[in-house]
Amino acid sequence: MGKISVIVVIGFATIVGIVKMSMSKRADDVNRENFAYYDKVQASNISKSAMQVYMRELRKSPDLSGATTINNILGGSATVTITEKVPGNRGRITLASVGSFGAQQSDAKVDAEADSTLPMPEITGALGVSFLSKAKLKLGKDTEIDGNNYDLNGNPDATQPAVAGISLGHPDQLADLSYKPKDVKIKGKGVVDPNVEVQIPQPDYYDWAMQLARRADAVYSNKDVTKIDTLGTLANPKVTYVKGNTKFNEDVTGAGILIVEGNLTIKKAFNFVGIVLAVADDMDNEKVKISKKADATILGALMVAGRKCKVKTGSFDLKYCHAAIAKAVGLVQSHSRSGYRFANMREDKGVRHIINTATQLGNGNGNGNGNGNGN
Repeated sequence: MGKISVIVVIGFATIVGIVKMSMSKRADDVNRENFAYYDKVQASNISKSAMQVYMRELRKSPDLSGATTINNILGGSATVTITEKVPGNRGRITLASVGSFGAQQSDAKVDAEADSTLPMPEITGALGVSFLSKAKLKLGKDTEIDGNNYDLNGNPDATQPAVAGISLGHPDQLADLSYKPKDVKIKGKGVVDPNVEVQIPQPDYYDWAMQLARRADAVYSNKDVTKIDTLGTLANPKVTYVKGNTKFNEDVTGAGILIVEGNLTIKKAFNFVGIVLAVADDMDNEKVKISKKADATILGALMVAGRKCKVKTGSFDLKYCHAAIAKAVGLVQSHSRSGYRFANMREDKGVRHIINTATQLGNGNGNGNGNGNGN
């Protein structure tokens, strides 16, 4: 009986040991699965959080592209890549985000479609006056308006067609044009000198300018203009909006698009590459005055809009430049979009699989985390 008891005890102890080893191994396996599950879900959360960040950034900066890595996000990191579905077309893009946490990674994607863009009005002349605006133009002896094309360095460039020197939208628009033929040069695609042409239909620059002004890179009041010395550069052109009757009393350089809602007066050196729009407040009367001492140069185009437009120039050199306008068109495309519409967000199958696996473990923690963070 003693031996049998010993054998029974030993056997029972062996069975208990085996059961403990099995339970310990099972617990280790469960812990490993739980840890892997946690890391994977955290990687998924990181991926989706980074995606949300760049969805917001795209609404503010529609031209974002390429890959960016975000460190220290929810204890891990993420790489977000923005690609065009068709190279060169920003209309439809894809955001891909890869989140990393521990040894786990998770990716997510979302498709984006650009909101409609603001159509660029046709530039029909080096100096354009909006449709049905009564125009009085008094041009000084040191004024030159040229609709022939020039490059960004101000050199003649015959690779692009010329436009009119002065472009109007209706024959009755020109209430008065005074100048001295020997001193003033108004050249362009026409053979008649001065080259003043009627282009029908002529764009309405006011509505277009006001829509673009709402998305300007820099906004000033007329009281701020004494503090402005640079309105963008060729490397970094900008859309600048100035509200109110504006006098540039200091030397100014700039590139891109300048919108002045109110009368525009230039008294000092003014050098701008791109499009200058001088539009009347609430489409009232618009006055543009360029001083004899201003030594003003615009390489691109000058657009004027108002019920009655008066343009008086002294020392002024206006040259049409297709390349400068093309840069401005690029700004219009990027600034006129209010953002993107997002759809079809999807996550890698690995996340869904491990969440389902963890849910099937049958313990409270696994089930709670699986349903809460995984979806």
